[in-house]
Amino acid sequence: MTCRRLAPLAAALAFAMPFAPGAARGGAPADDAALALVNGETVTLADLDAELGSRPLDPAAAPPAVDILERLVENRLLEQEGYRMGAEEEPAVRNQVLDLRRIRAVVALLDSVSAQSASSAAAALDSAMNKETTFRHVAHILVPDEASARGLLDSLAAGADFAGLARRHSTDGNAPKGGDLGWAPAGAYVPAFEAATGSLAPGEVAGPIETEFGWHLITLLETRTESAGQSPAMRDAMHKRLEREERMAAVRRFVGALKDEYGVTVNDSLLATLDFGSTDPAVLDRYKDSDAVLATLPTGRLTVGALNRQILFKYFHGLSGRDNTDAMRDEVFRQWLDEALLSYEARQRGFDHSPAVEVEARQLERALIREEVLKAVLMGVQEPADADVAAYYAANAQRFADPPRVKLRSVGFGDEAAARRFLAQLESGAQFGWLSARDPSVRDADDPLGADWLEPSALGLDAAQLARGQRVGPLPYGEGDGGWAVGELQLVDRPAPPPLTACRGAVSAALLRERQHEAVNEAISRLKDAATVTYAPGAEARIRARLAALTTPDETRSAAAGAAGGAGGGH
Repeated sequence: MTCRRLAPLAAALAFAMPFAPGAARGGAPADDAALALVNGETVTLADLDAELGSRPLDPAAAPPAVDILERLVENRLLEQEGYRMGAEEEPAVRNQVLDLRRIRAVVALLDSVSAQSASSAAAALDSAMNKETTFRHVAHILVPDEASARGLLDSLAAGADFAGLARRHSTDGNAPKGGDLGWAPAGAYVPAFEAATGSLAPGEVAGPIETEFGWHLITLLETRTESAGQSPAMRDAMHKRLEREERMAAVRRFVGALKDEYGVTVNDSLLATLDFGSTDPAVLDRYKDSDAVLATLPTGRLTVGALNRQILFKYFHGLSGRDNTDAMRDEVFRQWLDEALLSYEARQRGFDHSPAVEVEARQLERALIREEVLKAVLMGVQEPADADVAAYYAANAQRFADPPRVKLRSVGFGDEAAARRFLAQLESGAQFGWLSARDPSVRDADDPLGADWLEPSALGLDAAQLARGQRVGPLPYGEGDGGWAVGELQLVDRPAPPPLTACRGAVSAALLRERQHEAVNEAISRLKDAATVTYAPGAEARIRARLAALTTPDETRSAAAGAAGGAGGGH
């Protein structure tokens, strides 16, 4: 007998942290329209956008606007309590915010140095792709001497077929095809041949023309012009590839220039001696705390010991025993040096404190502070004692049993109306088996809903109210020409709860979660009791309009978001 698992702690705390932190979703603009005033601090639509983050939004499952507003207020209270506690100085918070600033700053720096290069390359590519090339479809007759060529030219003048003469007389490998050389761009042939074809109109013949291959009679069959980027898919693929290559090249050039500017040199001879792939523990131990300098940057020295930590961070078990360890060592070092140099330059240029980074860093800090406050609250919740676990199990034993299941018999109909008539006769007292054998509208009498055990939820039944003989339907079944089914429960299986000895861990965890939930509720209630909260007129309407804007096509979002600012109503 198994013990049914209950929802994890994250679900119990969902009301306090309803959404993942992140930037405004779906292109909806951040908005400073007020929703509430919490202890003098304004909660805005921008805060709602931050809380929505990148999680897909299902409007049918979205909570009511009043609940969302209350959650935003609760989140702000948790944040204010966190700042009062100094949680922003906790390493878990500070380090993640610093990492976000560093990463965003480097990305912005690289965009700034590579965008112009990529744009110039794209313009050059467009020019090349827009340039039209002429293609000619030609045929020829090749003979060894001028006299033969002139004789064939006379035959053409008398009305002979060019392709027929080529098949009989041409010494070229294309003779069986009537001398057809296929399509070729301008400039594809030897100069004398190219000059002759360039002066022809479709259907005209030139010659005799002498080349290194012999004497030719040439006819132009047709011409066309096209550009290199004629296909939109080709253009898009070429643009993406070129942009990626140009950006990478621009970044490499920029990093090289930074190394020159700051006088960065690398001790390549020392780097080459580092055998991180060694299987000798003594060799690897020497690297752990080595202060030997590999390079000096404006931010400080890059040492062997620090490189060792970088390698262990990227490759959890290190490089010992791997192949190509020298190349892996050099790549880790190169990336480490480049990132350190770029991070320094990005800070020097102020990218880590740009308005966009400030907003994102603030959002992340607030989300992490809420987590720290909740962790502090949960730390005060004690593990349940054995007696408490036993009492909780006695009151909630059925929650830990496997869910009930049912078996039924069913019949199918071609349309819903027939199924409803059948169900109405059952409700009037007719027996299922007697009626299904006599109703001419029954199309499928072989249990279209299945004869195996089913979960009640699959049939739209309440698991707490199940009884033998209970009617089910009408329910759709099958695909394509499927129909509608009506069923009757034959068996109801309610598994007994497992003994506490087989379920103690799950019971204890469920009780602990309830206590944690209660502790968080109590903490938020205390914060609310001590707070001054004022709700802005129209707050709920603004939230509803914002949710609508985030679930509509891009072209209608701006109009919906604009309506949010002027919506009426109150909390």
